[in-house]
Amino acid sequence: MKSSPPFILENFGIERSKPLESAAFFLLLVFLVTAPFQWGAVLPGGKLTIELFAFAIASMILVSRAPLRALRAVAVPLAALALLALLGAAQLLPLGAAAIDAVAPFSGDVYDETNAVLAAWGRAPVVARISIAPYETKSAALLVASYAALLASSVVLLQSRRRRRVFVGVVMLNAIAHSMWATASFGPRESGRISGPFVNPNHFAGWLEIALGLGFALLWREVLHNRERGRGAKDRAEKIERRMMPVSAAILAWGVVAIGIGLTKSRGGIAAAVAATFLVALIALMHQNLQRRARLAVAIGAGLLAAVALTALVARDEPVIRFLESDPREIGADTRVTLWRTSLDAWRLSPHTGTGLGTFREAYRHVQPRELKALVEQAHSDPLQLLVTAGWIGFALGAIAAISTLVILVRRWKSQPHREEGAFALGGLCAIACLLLHGLVEFNFSIPAIPATLACVTGMAIAAAMYGAEAEGERREAIGRQE
Repeated sequence: MKSSPPFILENFGIERSKPLESAAFFLLLVFLVTAPFQWGAVLPGGKLTIELFAFAIASMILVSRAPLRALRAVAVPLAALALLALLGAAQLLPLGAAAIDAVAPFSGDVYDETNAVLAAWGRAPVVARISIAPYETKSAALLVASYAALLASSVVLLQSRRRRRVFVGVVMLNAIAHSMWATASFGPRESGRISGPFVNPNHFAGWLEIALGLGFALLWREVLHNRERGRGAKDRAEKIERRMMPVSAAILAWGVVAIGIGLTKSRGGIAAAVAATFLVALIALMHQNLQRRARLAVAIGAGLLAAVALTALVARDEPVIRFLESDPREIGADTRVTLWRTSLDAWRLSPHTGTGLGTFREAYRHVQPRELKALVEQAHSDPLQLLVTAGWIGFALGAIAAISTLVILVRRWKSQPHREEGAFALGGLCAIACLLLHGLVEFNFSIPAIPATLACVTGMAIAAAMYGAEAEGERREAIGRQE
């Protein structure tokens, strides 16, 4: 029996023959655990931590000379993210009066007004740029580049099944621990809504949605493997035990994360989680290699219902009541519609290149209606926020990154011969779908810990979807030629 430390380390994806690559993998796991702290990394220190982790991991992979062939599969989303970061860099370039008037006349007017004030105080003028808040744009561009680095690093590092299992285990245990701690520790001051390590409960829900997708993957994996669990059992009791224990564990894991989302009472988060899970469950049943679809549909439906029942048992009717009541502490429904409408007005100020990544607050001030007496820092809609700050060019790049990733996952999943890897691909698909739906009414992608974690999980899902698919395709072609 092998019980030496090297063997134990190998079980956790640490390979002595690949020290730098293994160190990068370990650093990725550490990052996943620490990412949500400092209120979702919204403070400058948190953003810097994400960037340091991302670029350090990517650098270690390059130095280790790990094979990068897998990156060809994510060339389109990586290129889109890289171009979005480069757009942010271009928004920082000093431009002359003629150039700024041609490219971004609104930004030129802002700098003219600023220089007029500086001249009145005898100060030197500042050089005009597209970005009306250069520091915020620089920070946002670096974050986008770090997300691309994390996506690429995860695809490269998580090629093995062993590492993917460790990765998924760390993400799930981290989410479960935060859900349980937040549920146990919240008091009257939170008015019954948990927020975990985040300031806003809605963002805690967004971060948990990523783990919810992986929880669905674990449940679907156990449903697919359930009949095989009982083989070799001595009697019926042992057979039932072998089959029920793994499924029960998956239901419990999914249920605890779902409880956490329910207790955030985030209306957008709960609605997105329900819709995305239902959609991905339907997609899961459409795989070409599936047999006994009706039985599998009943099994996954029963598993999800059991998890929902567990959620209802703990959260009770509070999330439902939250849907039916208004909260005076939040932007009301009518005001939110006004915010979205005026965000479009802010976009029209600089429709092509935007006002600079991360500059929504500064751009919105110029169109904010008098009746909206609040400091508006976010659009409460990820697509609108990107449209205002990066123009239609940046919006198109963001859409390409999201849509191409979904297409890659669906196409690779359809040709994936392995059930576990197919389940993990669906988990990544579910996580992305949750956050895209939730992002229509929230600004989760402006909280750095959320897109950073999603980039890692997406990389894992793509690596899983790629696993063994090429070899299986070549095998089938060889069989076809023989026939």
